[in-house]
Amino acid sequence: MKRAANGQASADQVDQPNKVPMYVDQFDLSVSCTGKKSTAGAMDRYESLSKHYSSSPSQTSKSRNVQCTTKNVTISVAPTIPSLLSIDSENDFGGNRTADHHETDESEMYRKFEEAFNMTLHNNPGILPGAPAVINSVKSALFQVQKVKAQRENEMRRKLDEVKNGKDQLEAQIRKEMGAYALRRNDLVKELETEKLDNDIQQDALNKQIIANQAIKRKLASKMTDVAKEKEELTKHLSYLSKSRVELEEALENEMKNVQKDRDALQKVLAERKQLQKQKMENKELESRIESMSNDAAKEKQALQAEVAELKQFEEHVSQLRKQNEEARQGLELEKKNLMEMTETMQTKKFTLMESLKDMEKQFQAEIDELNGKIHGAKRLHEEDVTNRVMSYLRRGVPDETANVLAGRDEAVKDMASPMMAGSSSARLSSLDIESVVRERVEAELKNRVEAERVPEKIFDVFVRTSR
Repeated sequence: MKRAANGQASADQVDQPNKVPMYVDQFDLSVSCTGKKSTAGAMDRYESLSKHYSSSPSQTSKSRNVQCTTKNVTISVAPTIPSLLSIDSENDFGGNRTADHHETDESEMYRKFEEAFNMTLHNNPGILPGAPAVINSVKSALFQVQKVKAQRENEMRRKLDEVKNGKDQLEAQIRKEMGAYALRRNDLVKELETEKLDNDIQQDALNKQIIANQAIKRKLASKMTDVAKEKEELTKHLSYLSKSRVELEEALENEMKNVQKDRDALQKVLAERKQLQKQKMENKELESRIESMSNDAAKEKQALQAEVAELKQFEEHVSQLRKQNEEARQGLELEKKNLMEMTETMQTKKFTLMESLKDMEKQFQAEIDELNGKIHGAKRLHEEDVTNRVMSYLRRGVPDETANVLAGRDEAVKDMASPMMAGSSSARLSSLDIESVVRERVEAELKNRVEAERVPEKIFDVFVRTSR
């Protein structure tokens, strides 16, 4: 609601940047301290203030001088309304564009506040007794309070936007990293599958070669057993072959031929053994390569597990950020509730102050009535005393003198009595003048006290209306 109202007011002020509000030129603020117009024809403080604002609308943006720090706000009141244009020139660290934007926002805020303050003065003429400088200082203080609240709200909103942007960036980065990790994992899985297929094919080929080598070994073993049997048979038949040398030589030649054949077969077997040894060495190299590849796969698996752990840590960090955001939101809601409670307490204090002011007004009225009664009684006593003195003076006489002397004396007494009566009337008039002066002074003091006690309440009402 406040931001919408501020936006509407800023739009109205942008449409009419150099115009004075209509109500400043249309109404008359010449109200004295007692609520009556000045009888001497002198310019009242509110009238001078309104004329000053209406005569110099363009100077409101030139005669302001406010120095802001991070801890306190120091206001120097100029002859006109203080400006906020020097804040950005002293405390600007973000460039000319940020300074201009901040300057326009503060000027619009101040125009809105100025219109609300002048409208309040118009509706309540006796709200701020004092000189225009006092009114300007009160206005500057109230505006600085409103400005601090607006700056605090903007700062909180900016921090909330920064947290949201950081959260979105973290989520986008995590999504990108998770996608990259998933793609990398799929590639590694595909490579592992291809390597496993190659290893299975090579293992099948090796198994086939091993089976063939075992069959060859079995054949050689059977041949060796056959050769041994044949040798035994030859040794047995040597005795029988000794009878005939020719038969023996033929048998030897046959045996030599068989031995040569066996030798050739053994050479072939040795060559096959060498080939088997070479294949075994190659198989060992393949096994070492398989082991190295399995080690690499295990390392990559560990790296993937570490990346998964990092992803879990990122998820925990994101959850912590969400919790922090939730706690910050709850803190803002609690602060809002506290502010609402403070406003309610201020309203109750306001009502109690109004009731106490009514009671004090009744008490002061009773005292005024009592003083009026005392004044009337003193006036009667004074008149009776004066009349008694005059009559006693007129009634006094001397019996020893002659009638002529008495007659002359009576005339003299009459002549003296006439100025005495005139003096008594003048004394009566002087007593009446004194009474009126005393009564006016007493009433003025009582009204000043009542107005001084009402000023904080009215200032609080003005602040609440302007904040709304």
